[in-house]
Amino acid sequence: MIFEALSSGDVGVSAFLSIHNMVAWMIDSHGSQDLKDEFLPQLLSCERLGSYCLTEADSGSDAQAMKSFAEDKGDHFVLNGSKVFISGAGTPG
Repeated sequence: MIFEALSSGDVGVSAFLSIHNMVAWMIDSHGSQDLKDEFLPQLLSCERLGSYCLTEADSGSDAQAMKSFAEDKGDHFVLNGSKVFISGAGTPG
């Protein structure tokens, strides 16, 4: 109901807050305790902002057609691919 009310005034603000909340929820639900300790306090205070990286040039926003992937290297991941639009990413500076 909150997001519906926000959308009646500004859809962009409502969409951004929804994405930001989704990022915090995913970390809280699925992240390690170290990840939660590192990111959640700053996300909850909005010192850091969450974003959603789905859209690709060849697949649009079709998650099943994405070509980007993360390769597990044991102690870290290597991300490969490219995105054309990242919701909540801001403007390149």
